[in-house]
Amino acid sequence: MFHLSAGHVKSLATAAVKRGLTYIDCPVTGLPEAAAKGQLTLLIGAEQEDLERVGTVLSSISGVIRHFGPVGTGTAYKLMINLMGAIQIAALAEGLAQAERLGLNRKW
Repeated sequence: MFHLSAGHVKSLATAAVKRGLTYIDCPVTGLPEAAAKGQLTLLIGAEQEDLERVGTVLSSISGVIRHFGPVGTGTAYKLMINLMGAIQIAALAEGLAQAERLGLNRKW
């Protein structure tokens, strides 16, 4: 089974560098409409010089570029965002279930 983690991303970067390639960690956020307009938010983990080298390409698909540090930090930040979103969804579900158990009117 595949598990995305900052560590896994770092191992991919190591393998890429061994082959003479550059690896940029670049998760995105944004809805499909933002993608269609080239307005995604990019969460970058990369060496500064690598980011500068591809900045024009990244700017063509994004409205916001956030550079968090070396490879792995973009993924770490994205996973943190995903965790917070999952917690909010779970809390909402628990609240609705509790309201139902208490007999509250959910239609008002």
